[in-house]
Amino acid sequence: MENYLSLFHLEKKRKYGRLSKGEKLKCQFAFALSHDAKLLILDEPAGNFDPDFRGQFFQILKGFIQDGTRSIILATHITEDLDCMADYIVYLENGNQMFAGDIEELRQRYQMVSGEAYKIRLLAPEQVIHLEERQYGAKALIAHSRFKQYDESLAVSDPTIEELMYFYAKRSTTSVQGGGKGMQL
Repeated sequence: MENYLSLFHLEKKRKYGRLSKGEKLKCQFAFALSHDAKLLILDEPAGNFDPDFRGQFFQILKGFIQDGTRSIILATHITEDLDCMADYIVYLENGNQMFAGDIEELRQRYQMVSGEAYKIRLLAPEQVIHLEERQYGAKALIAHSRFKQYDESLAVSDPTIEELMYFYAKRSTTSVQGGGKGMQL
């Protein structure tokens, strides 16, 4: 544990109660890592870390799981953390599991398309999960098939986890021509 305390720039003689919130989290993290755990369960772990330590924290987590014998369950609302760490994702909405699976499979099954709204509306309605129109164009999450060809004026990209969750959550509030269903693995 002393190695981690030193690595995290924590004084080993300082009382726990006198540590800042971020320092307490670092101390808890050092304690968990020092026990050679096979599974870490972390709930919003990086929310109180300064930007410098935040990067170090994720490097340490990547090293922790690198050999494939250990795992991390990470519960967070900070989707950028998931983009850089997650191999698998479970998305919960109001306590119900909406989708779960390998993150790369999700990115292959769904795409973001951007362009003129009328061009996106030309896609099959059941393919459009949610369309959002903006002042200078539109963006939609769509169910993707690797054989599907898109109008060349549409920009097609892999969705971030934030986009997957945001557009999926919006699916029930507005749908395109009866679409907006079908994001199950």
